[in-house]
Amino acid sequence: MKLYTNCLILIFLITYTTSAETVMFKNGDRISASLVEQTNDTIYITSEILGNISVSEDQIKIEKTQPKNVSDQKKQSLWSGQISASQTSRDLNTIQQRNGSIDERKQELSDTRIQLKLQYTESDYQINWDLKHRYYYKDRKIDDQYTLTQIYKRNLSNDKYYASFKSMYQTDYRRAIENEYLQTAEIGIEWKKTKEFNLSTSVGVAYHKYNRSIVSNNSSIDQNVELPKAVFNEKLRWQIIDDLAFIQTYSHQGDFDNYQFNLSAGIENRLIKDLFVKIEYKVEEDTEVNYDDKGFYNRSLIFSLLHKFR
Repeated sequence: MKLYTNCLILIFLITYTTSAETVMFKNGDRISASLVEQTNDTIYITSEILGNISVSEDQIKIEKTQPKNVSDQKKQSLWSGQISASQTSRDLNTIQQRNGSIDERKQELSDTRIQLKLQYTESDYQINWDLKHRYYYKDRKIDDQYTLTQIYKRNLSNDKYYASFKSMYQTDYRRAIENEYLQTAEIGIEWKKTKEFNLSTSVGVAYHKYNRSIVSNNSSIDQNVELPKAVFNEKLRWQIIDDLAFIQTYSHQGDFDNYQFNLSAGIENRLIKDLFVKIEYKVEEDTEVNYDDKGFYNRSLIFSLLHKFR
């Protein structure tokens, strides 16, 4: 027994803190054990260092290890986000003002998109910011689009329903639109929300405002457009395996005659740790913003490299 006592003193000096139970001797010595069993007046202890030992019941008492206080645990950051660089191959029609007339040109372009996303999450609400810049080179750098978006999402009853408010400011030279502003108010449903599969939809109303120039009979007219409209959004994410996910989104603004919609689908694959590659196909149409009954369309194949952080 003297040998056991000397060993227990040694264990007291290097006690593990991750075991399920702590065996405390009446003399003050302690030993962490992964398994403690009792038969009559003998207690059998399984220890990683001592192995299997047995001692008399009147020498020890057993305590459950107390869980750590939540305040002592490392808190998860409320902030997260991602930064990405994308190469885009696009088939589109560009509406441009040239020599006093409006021209529609069908084009195939390769351009670059830089995007920064930030997210702040509390227990009952979430705020997202999205900053995007798109450009391409043709003898020189040509800026194509600037977009700044904020989305405030508030959970309602049972975390299944939510309210969402989106504010967007954009300049899109391919659609010949400047100072475009969109404000939406939506009610949504989380149809399914698990680690493997997320599906949500939302409907609401929007206020849409933008500036454009119309050329008619050799004269240019600056026009400010303000429109109320209906909106519908759908988002789906399916985590196929740990490092591979399928992502699909659909957004519709307007009605069935005059509308703007965006449909995208693709896969996101983890390369290493927080670095991902994403491949997606995107379809855009805008029949509302037209010149001489010429609407805008865009078909894009997008390759992105993303770094996620929190």
